[in-house]
Amino acid sequence: MSNENLVFQQNDLFPSAFPLMADIRRQGKLCDVVLKVDGQHFSAHKIVLASTIPYFHAMFMNDMIESRNKEIEIKCIDATALEALVNFAYSGKVILDKNNVQSIMIGASYLQLNKVRDACANYLLQREEQVFEACMRWMKHYVEKRKEHLPELLSLVRLPLLSPLYITDRVRNEDQIRYSIQCRKSSRVLNNFRDLVDEALTFHLIPERRALIQSFRTEPRVCDIKGYIYVVGGLNRHGDSLSTVEYYDPKIDKWHMAPPMSMMRSRLGVAVLKSKLYAFGGYNGKDRLSSVEVYDAVKKEWSMVTPMLCKRSALGATALGDIIYVCGGYDGVTSLNSVERYHPSTNSWCSLAPMNKSRSAGAVIACQGYIYALGGHDGLSIFDSVERYNPATNTWIEAPPMLTKKVSARGCNARRWTYVAPRNAQRSRVALTANMVYDPKMDKWTYAADMIAHEGGVGLGVISIP
Repeated sequence: MSNENLVFQQNDLFPSAFPLMADIRRQGKLCDVVLKVDGQHFSAHKIVLASTIPYFHAMFMNDMIESRNKEIEIKCIDATALEALVNFAYSGKVILDKNNVQSIMIGASYLQLNKVRDACANYLLQREEQVFEACMRWMKHYVEKRKEHLPELLSLVRLPLLSPLYITDRVRNEDQIRYSIQCRKSSRVLNNFRDLVDEALTFHLIPERRALIQSFRTEPRVCDIKGYIYVVGGLNRHGDSLSTVEYYDPKIDKWHMAPPMSMMRSRLGVAVLKSKLYAFGGYNGKDRLSSVEVYDAVKKEWSMVTPMLCKRSALGATALGDIIYVCGGYDGVTSLNSVERYHPSTNSWCSLAPMNKSRSAGAVIACQGYIYALGGHDGLSIFDSVERYNPATNTWIEAPPMLTKKVSARGCNARRWTYVAPRNAQRSRVALTANMVYDPKMDKWTYAADMIAHEGGVGLGVISIP
């Protein structure tokens, strides 16, 4: 008998396994989790969800509280979309139609099923042609009476989402568009690109100019996350560190869930630069962290970048120019006064002049070319002091103090300064869900809506509204 090894591979094992698991699920056998949404319940197997849906992989593999629960309430996804996406986890198939595509796209984005999300986006791109054709049919029904409305009507069509071939062969050859001066020059709608059709072609042919022509026309006909306040990581009511992310829509005063980070982080630092949100360091329940990850608001994905030079929790972080600064914090032994900065263009870190005080759990804000470090503590005293960093001279100087001492505050500069303060010198505990907004012009504090899942130790950042 030969001593050579024989490797046998059954090629149909994996393709046949998932249909069998789907059948086991339909029978209600071996299910170990129930997903609840809008009063409906969907039984499933954690191992299948964790293996096929990134959101549940992060939830179940990072020892979040939900991973130990038999029932999990899902928010921000409607029941029809959740059912379709859970079925997708077992079958690899999802049926899209005009009635469900938007809700499934939102659900797929939330669950980080990027290929499903992209399939929904492609479906919507095809349907934009139908929007254009419907507009033209309406106009041609009474051309003389309705042609004057064509410029306004055309400005509401998302022409950049049409294919380049369709734009050149169909849109540009439409007589009413070719001979309409208003359609060719719609400066009321456009800033630098005065031609709606040329805007659409430029979007496709010159990708580097897309940032200059971003508008509602370049976005799919579904909700988008840009322009919201993000709350990242932190603690739940049981004191567990979270990978959870949620965002606040100031227009409707409401919070929503976003894709989670790759690891649990409380007492982290957060900064936003060029529409990307960075999460720095923090505490995972066992160790202080030096790792850094970045969230792409367009792709709705987290990815890792170069770690900081030292481990930090309870740090402050902010962006100024094209650079991100992290200040102070706690390394597990002592409060820190050290400062370092991150260059996204080179994915590298360097050390800067230290602060005058060691500050843990303070707020760090960029304003008018300077970096401000506010409040915090050194392990012995809580501060009301403020110091200011000048990047040009690499020096820190004292600035006027705050009116009250604050620790564990988080600040962001979004036309208003928003502070989230779970502790201060006057009160032993203030719930983090009680968010306050300060308007410098009115010199007035007001309360905003409560958050969904966070209780303390969060990072706070703003992605600017276009």
